[in-house]
This record gives sequence, structure tokens and C-alpha cells, in this order.
Amino acid sequence: MRAYGEGSVYQRADGRWEGILVTGWDADGKPIRKHVYGQTQKEAAGKLHRLKRLQEDAGFLPRGKSPTLAQWVNYYLDTVAPARDLKATTLEDYRKYLHRWVLSDRAARVKLEQLQPEDIEGIYKRMRETVSPSTVHHMHRILRTVLNAAVKRGRLAVSPIARIDAPRIEEKAPTVLTTEQAKRIVRVIESRDDAARWLVAVTLGLRQGEALGLGWDDVDLEAGTLTVRRAIHRVPWKHGCRVPCGKTANHCPSRHGGGRFYGPPKTSAGSRALTLPRPVLDALRDHRVAHAGRLVQRKGQHHEPFTDPNGVAVDLVFCQPSGRPLPEHKDWETWKAILRDADAPDVRLHDARHLAATTMLLMGVDRRVVMGLMGWSQAALLDRYQHVLEEMRDDAATRIEGAFWSADRTPPEGVIDLASRRRSRGVS
Repeated sequence: MRAYGEGSVYQRADGRWEGILVTGWDADGKPIRKHVYGQTQKEAAGKLHRLKRLQEDAGFLPRGKSPTLAQWVNYYLDTVAPARDLKATTLEDYRKYLHRWVLSDRAARVKLEQLQPEDIEGIYKRMRETVSPSTVHHMHRILRTVLNAAVKRGRLAVSPIARIDAPRIEEKAPTVLTTEQAKRIVRVIESRDDAARWLVAVTLGLRQGEALGLGWDDVDLEAGTLTVRRAIHRVPWKHGCRVPCGKTANHCPSRHGGGRFYGPPKTSAGSRALTLPRPVLDALRDHRVAHAGRLVQRKGQHHEPFTDPNGVAVDLVFCQPSGRPLPEHKDWETWKAILRDADAPDVRLHDARHLAATTMLLMGVDRRVVMGLMGWSQAALLDRYQHVLEEMRDDAATRIEGAFWSADRTPPEGVIDLASRRRSRGVS
């Protein structure tokens, strides 16, 4: 006898076997049933099992009983997460992690109401055998979000993940280049035709997606300002073929859902207005002139703003001659070439942001201002620059010592001599 939700199989009067599965409910609350048929009981049962798996993959949730973890995860990905208006890249990240680590685990078959902390810890244990602690921690955050949604929907009384300590990770200090290395990088950048692209990275700290999504409508060359209000990101393609085509999703003849999209910056704080340092402003002006010159030379060839699949069109600052965005991997390769030419350590492209933040802090820029310029939403991000802040404190102590105990008692430059000011005003 089959359990509720498994469907039923019985023999018809004509000798065939029929399988029935409830796949949902209509507007009046009546069950929607699907039927499969076979010449034998085994054939009908096999078809019913495949139908049930398809329904689970489609995010179908049984009514009146607790869904399994797999059913809830699929429902969350197909129904709940899209309604939260998550970024396409975030949703794809959730899907990749949950399919790779949760749906492939034995815990996927456990009902939500029976899910225990040990089931989740088993997933983490399996992950730790092959991936880094930071990956396990990221999985914990995703799974916490998914299970909290089940609690909010009344599908789960208490999330078992609330009784688990988050996997520990060591917060790594960002890779910091020396002042001499930074100067060499800037000198190499200034010798390049695409100097503007890399100066906004190392001096303003724009993320790659923010720089490659920058439009000329975001740059005011007269006022000398730049506004970050969008980023460009790539969403993987999905297969659209009913019968497997044997190709990757990128080359599937019926591919869908992928491409490059414009979207808001990584965080709400990522939308920000920046005043351009003079060398960066000059580089952007030169880039604008060169950009216009290339359009004249390419007479008869098509150049137009790049339009994403949602219909958003932007005249990109940094782009291919056709107006299409620069490929991310080519952009990454260019950064690596700059490092080699500057005889600098082989650091990540994202470390250009760290170079900008470190330089601002060492120059004494207020930490709150640095947060705004970098587009950080959490003050905790400054903790990664503790070594820089410690250097600033040491420097402050040296300045105080010089102000109060210098041998000649002459106030250092920038320090107000109150006694001299009183004498000049005739105050004793």
C-alpha cells in the first residue's frame, strides 16, 4: 500500500494498469490529478515514480503533510526566492549550492518536521572533506535563509539550523601591496591606452561589475564626478531542449535565461557619488576623446549602446568597439598583465579595491568617508584593515609625542600653538 502523496496504482477493467498522482489543487480546492498508464503494474508504477520526481523538481509541495527537505528546497528556488526579487546571480548561487550539497545528500529525503541539527551537520561534514571553511560557512547562510522561510510559512515550527553554531572561518586580512608596488602599478597603468579603466579601480575602488557597467551618463566630466548606480553581471544559460542536445548550456540551440544583465550594485550602500581625483578625471577625458575618435574611424560599422535582455540600454564607458561589454575574463587577464609589467605580486583583480581602501586609510581619510567611497554597508568590513588602523594609531601617538614633548617645543606643522594665539590677541 502506498503512503499518502505517493500516488496510487490499480488495474483497470480493460486489463491495463493506471497510476494516479495529485499534483495540486484548483481555485475551488479540488485536487488536480494526473494519470499514467502501463501494460503491467511495474510499468505503471515506474511512470508514476518518474511523474512524482518531476513534480518535486518543479517545486510542488504536498498539502496536509510535511514536505521533505528536497521538496521545500525546490519550492523555495522556484517560487519563494523569485518573489523576493533576488538578483539573478544570487538566485543562481543559491541554486548551485543547494543542488550540489543539499539535494544530493541523504538529508534531502527527510521531512522538514523531522529534520535534526545532526542532518545538517552531516552535510557540512561532507563538504569539509573537499571544500574550504568559507564555502561551508556560505552554505550555512544559504540554508539558514531557506529554512527560515519555511518557519515563516508555517511549514516548520523551529529551524534546526538555529541550534547549530555557524561554521567557523578565519577572517583573512586583504592582500596589501606596498607603497612602492602601488606606484609601479600606477605608472604602468598610465602608459596604457585603457588607463581610465584601471585608475578607477585602484584609486576609487570600483568593483569589476561596477566598472564594466559604468555608462557615460554616470560620468560628469565638467563637474568632475562619477556616480555608481549599476553593475553588470553574467547569468549562466540554461538548457531549453526537451531531448538532451549533448551540448553545454551555453551552446544549446534552445538555451534561455542567460546573458549579461544590468542591476543595482552589490549593496544599497554601493550606490554612491564620487569626486574624481584630477589624474583620473584627465584619463576619463582622454578616454572619451579616444572613444569618439574610434567611432569616426569605424564609419559604416555598427556601434550602439548595449541593451540587456530586460531592455535596459547603456552607452558603456569601457566596452568593445561594437559597444558590447568587455568580457570579464579578458578584463581579468589585462589586470594580470599589468601586475607582471609592474613586477608586483600576483593578486586578485578584487584586490585593487583593497589597494584603494588601504591608501585612503593611510592618508588619514575618515573611516566613515572611506566606507561611503567604497560602497560598504557594514562597519565590520573595516576590521579587515586592522593592520592599517594600527599603523594610524602608532602615527597618531608619534604626532602627539612631537606636539607635547619635542625638544625645541616648536609645534609641528598643522598643530595650533594656543599660547602664541593668545599673545597675538592680547589675552594673558
